[in-house]
Amino acid sequence: WAAYLKSLPYVDGDKIGVEGFSFGGTMTCMLLMQAPDMFHYGIAGGGVYDWALYDSHYTERYMDTPQNNPEGYEVSKVLNYVEGYPASYGNPASDGGVAPVMLKLTHGTGDDNVHHQNTLQLNDVMQREGKSFDFMIYPDGMHGYRGYQGEHFRQANREFWLKYLLGR
Repeated sequence: WAAYLKSLPYVDGDKIGVEGFSFGGTMTCMLLMQAPDMFHYGIAGGGVYDWALYDSHYTERYMDTPQNNPEGYEVSKVLNYVEGYPASYGNPASDGGVAPVMLKLTHGTGDDNVHHQNTLQLNDVMQREGKSFDFMIYPDGMHGYRGYQGEHFRQANREFWLKYLLGR
């Protein structure tokens, strides 16, 4: 669908963004890491970046155990695709000083659905690889931010989109 959007005369094909939470956060990262020529900006919240860290009751229903399906767990691990994410420190920004590709990660430390360890591990790999990204932590935040954290999340995301899509 990104290729279709890029074909439209009123779409700036260099400014396609995607946002998702939970599995949507997982997919947002995969898109920016595996297809950064199509998906340039993304916000990933509360994502699963290593299925071995997720609820075994759910994961093993679809993927079997890590012992019985090691290839499936490896191919679905976002951590294995960080190299494909092109935003690195020292890369020149596009017009207006805005990076041509940028990922924002968010996670609540109290998330009892997707453990915060997922995002910590992804942060670690991204830092080790010298990747440029934004990160927002929500102390004691659950799987989906509520109250003042929910309001902050919405406002911060709005600012992200204004900066990267409109250069404001």
